[in-house]
Amino acid sequence: MDPTEFRRRGREMVDYIADYLEQIEKRQVYPDVEPGYLRPLIPDSAPEEPEGFEDILQDIERVIMPGITHWHSPYFFAYFPTASSFPALLADMLSGGIGCMGFSWASSPACTELETVMLDWLGKMINLPPQFLAGKDGEGGGVIQSTASEATLVALLAARTKAIHRVQLEKRELTQGEITARLVAYTSDQYHCRPRNFPNIFGRHSYAKKLPAGGQVRKSRSPPGESDGQVEREEKELERQWYRGSSGSLAVEKAGLIAGVKIKAVPTDDKFAVRGSALRKILDQDKAAGLIPIFNRSSASSVFRRSGLRDSAPQGLLWAVSSIRKRPPVPAPNVIYRALI
Repeated sequence: MDPTEFRRRGREMVDYIADYLEQIEKRQVYPDVEPGYLRPLIPDSAPEEPEGFEDILQDIERVIMPGITHWHSPYFFAYFPTASSFPALLADMLSGGIGCMGFSWASSPACTELETVMLDWLGKMINLPPQFLAGKDGEGGGVIQSTASEATLVALLAARTKAIHRVQLEKRELTQGEITARLVAYTSDQYHCRPRNFPNIFGRHSYAKKLPAGGQVRKSRSPPGESDGQVEREEKELERQWYRGSSGSLAVEKAGLIAGVKIKAVPTDDKFAVRGSALRKILDQDKAAGLIPIFNRSSASSVFRRSGLRDSAPQGLLWAVSSIRKRPPVPAPNVIYRALI
């Protein structure tokens, strides 16, 4: 594809996307397919010759769209607001065209500096305290990550490292392993990913089976050849090893497994909100048991403004981490803001 064809095909793709979004309410929100539907629709191995662009567009409707959950549909109400808009799509085109790798300042100075400055803008827009901002020489600041799971893991690893270094200075007789075994992190029991998906971490899958009446879907946690009872027994064993609540976050639990940090779910009130008193109670219990609280993952930071946790948490060891998502037309990256309490 040369620049001339790119211009022509680019206009066709823009038209396709605009038509898709303009008529999205006519599409079925959730796909009516079974696991494995796609494999018979495409070749078993990669083609040796390229296909025409027209054929690719036809395959999008024939192969891809039947298995798409339409997050931008006005009838979609699951998870959280979608993360795109027409301005964001144009920005994605420009980012893809420039194609810089922003893994350090030297690799692309503008990429690093624009992220730092604009996330300070966002922090000021939502009235975050100064310690959350980078400023000219601050220690805070936001970082854009690809997903909520990635953002949670990066923040937890950073909090773990900070805590280990802090405790090693205070208690030199403790090894890094002994300190890590005492670390504990927290999340709301209403965070968006349910723990029933916990077996997926270990390579299991969730199989959807249609019931004849009402079009309802039954979830079976077991892969073929394994009973639900077997999976449930394994889940109970996991519960004895990890703290978790009835609706805790899979993203947080995955991060805890990778980082080797215990995860505890904080109960919510009748309005599904975490109260400062509930978190403080768990903190006090865990500190009395010799654990070291280091991290809290929430969807908003209001609990920290109201709960007086500075007196409850070990100074400098509890990280308050919140993901901030903006509704369109503002692009919605996963953003980590952190502050030491």
